Amino acid sequence: MRYKITWFLLCFPIFLWAQEKRWILTNELGNPIAHAAVFYIQGDVGKTVSTDSNGVFYLPQKVSECSVSFLGIQQTIRFHAESEGVFFRNDTIFSQKFAVYLPHTSLSSVRVLSPWPTGPLQLQNFGSQSAEDVLNRTPGVVVIGRQVSIRGGSGYSLGAASRTSLLVDGMPLLQPYSGDIRWNLLPLENLFIGAQWMPTQGFIPSASINGVVSAVSDTSTVSDLSKTFRKSNSIRFFHSIYGNPPPGILRTWPGRNPWNSGIDFRNVLWNKNGLRLITYGQFLRDEGYRESEFSHRFRGGFNANYHRVWNRHTVDFTLRGFGLRDSTALFFFWESDSTAYKVPPTSFKPTVIRTHYFDPEIRWTSPNQKHEIWQRNRIFYTGNWQKYHELIYKNKLFQSDKNSADWSAGILQQFTDVDSVWGRSRGAWAEVDASRKGPWGKWTASASVRWEDYENQRKRPVSKTIFRGKFQWETPQKWQVQLTGGQSWRAPNLIETDITTVGGNFGLFPNPYLRPESAAGYDLKLASPYSGLGNFAISQFVCSYNNLIDLQYGIFFPANFDSTKTYSLADFVGARNENIAAARISGLVAEGRWRVFQTGKSSLEFFADYTYVLPLNLNKLNDSVQRILKYRIQHLAHFNVQAEIRQHWKLFWSTRYTSQIQHIDGELERFVPGIKEMRAEQKMGNIWSDVQLSYHGKSETRLGQGDGWETSLFVRNLWNTKFMPIPGNLSAPRSYGIQVRYFW
Repeated sequence: MRYKITWFLLCFPIFLWAQEKRWILTNELGNPIAHAAVFYIQGDVGKTVSTDSNGVFYLPQKVSECSVSFLGIQQTIRFHAESEGVFFRNDTIFSQKFAVYLPHTSLSSVRVLSPWPTGPLQLQNFGSQSAEDVLNRTPGVVVIGRQVSIRGGSGYSLGAASRTSLLVDGMPLLQPYSGDIRWNLLPLENLFIGAQWMPTQGFIPSASINGVVSAVSDTSTVSDLSKTFRKSNSIRFFHSIYGNPPPGILRTWPGRNPWNSGIDFRNVLWNKNGLRLITYGQFLRDEGYRESEFSHRFRGGFNANYHRVWNRHTVDFTLRGFGLRDSTALFFFWESDSTAYKVPPTSFKPTVIRTHYFDPEIRWTSPNQKHEIWQRNRIFYTGNWQKYHELIYKNKLFQSDKNSADWSAGILQQFTDVDSVWGRSRGAWAEVDASRKGPWGKWTASASVRWEDYENQRKRPVSKTIFRGKFQWETPQKWQVQLTGGQSWRAPNLIETDITTVGGNFGLFPNPYLRPESAAGYDLKLASPYSGLGNFAISQFVCSYNNLIDLQYGIFFPANFDSTKTYSLADFVGARNENIAAARISGLVAEGRWRVFQTGKSSLEFFADYTYVLPLNLNKLNDSVQRILKYRIQHLAHFNVQAEIRQHWKLFWSTRYTSQIQHIDGELERFVPGIKEMRAEQKMGNIWSDVQLSYHGKSETRLGQGDGWETSLFVRNLWNTKFMPIPGNLSAPRSYGIQVRYFW
């Protein structure tokens, strides 16, 4: 009897298993649908089961049809016949109807260094107060909803989870808990800004999966890993007024048109003992061009450097400090196209941001200049603490008129703490650089390796090793051929995985099952020499992504979902970052510069560039054709004119064309009235133009340099374009301004 009972206990589960079939319900991307109701009929009795958190449910083997219900949407599934909007693979049901419902996943003037052909280009600021605005006039770069995208690598992500690293003086300033860029932190009055698509150097963080924006402040510290510059002391006053919106759009400001005004300054002091102090700051008061929107900002900082030589040993002590108080109320979504400037009061979230950071650095150089060691640190606070430390060593192997070689290495550690959840990363990198000059021209090459490890309080460590390289050949006739390639990867940050936040009317839901994304690509560039009349360059690039993370709008279960409570649909509406498997971004960039004429102290130059991007989603779970990634601009072009007349007058004209974003989340058109109509109206893209006329008060110096004063009149959005840079948001109407700058 005892053996019979044992045999029965062993066989009974197998018997039950044989009578049921295990299924997984997912959306078309392969992400499981949790807590969906599955109704089926067995005999004459109707029964209902639910999918678990992994989308798993069980049905009797004899059931050939069931009905799936999820948040009010129903779909019939026939297991032995084709069903509309459903396909099967093994024991998994892929539902296209539930494609968007993913409740649970298993898995002053500023010098901008052009990263391509023509070298530094003096881009006037047109009254700019943010680096975001300046970067929008840079070849191949566009900012979509505070998210910078270089050559189409990034889409819209509510300002968080940037794939583009922001380096300030060689150290990352992205917040690890959110990965966003707060553009107001960057003091344009004391920075040299450059953008690069393909990171090639070892010290650039692994998270620069879509490139890097590098900002270097003006200090006397000199290193091959950063370039510095020196500007005169200056003070700038600016004032502008917003014009009326385009016809047909309701204007809501009372009485008068709103103002935008402020002041910024920069001052340099030094003495004979090697001490140098730079102070800078800005005050801004922007009344905003939409109802209840405003921005009040006070920013100040300093760079202090002490340079000392003892027995031919060189030591530099540098201390950078910074403070910001930014009070803003931002607009997010409109009500409808006819009332685009009248939005619900709940859309405004006035916030006050107080930010402080200190950046001490010490550097030692040997007497023969062959050895260099420096320690960099950053303590950064913006509601949460961030600490960054890096120790770097560089050794010059040899250097001559024709040949040179050196190597460098570093170790680093970064730590952040937010909402009782800490995150940290650590790593190391090494790089070798070499160059040779001969009868066939000059070639330079570099190779680097970087290792990083990331973990937070709730996740196990993830780490990866990446490789990068660069080869450039310059012919005796000064033609350049450059090939760069490399890898990058990015671990999800805390807001993506663990923190619920709000962006306007929509919630941003966490996704604890996100996997790191990685990329590998190359860039091939050909550039002509500068002939006196101009030059040109063309680049072809390809980058392939694995586990690409993209923002998905739809209906999600809150992190603290309680099945016993009653929820409304609004509680589930929002966005969440998801892995979308494989993707590839390719394209080309063409850029040219033409000097039409130069006679004495007068000249006329044209600058133009065009970027074509093909961002493809390679996920073929639905067996459909390849699709364009969401929130990417495929065509981007700039045309700039710079005319100088006898060194006193200068005219700048800047025009930018952006094609329409082809693919957005359907939920935005469903929940936000007016977006569908606006996209239909702007299907050919948008043209945005700015113009500035300047007069310089001294003739013996070139404009913008040396002593003297400069007065500029500018018009932004010259054609008063109704432009939707991101779905549900309108750009500013035409504005008129004046700025006065004094140099000494």
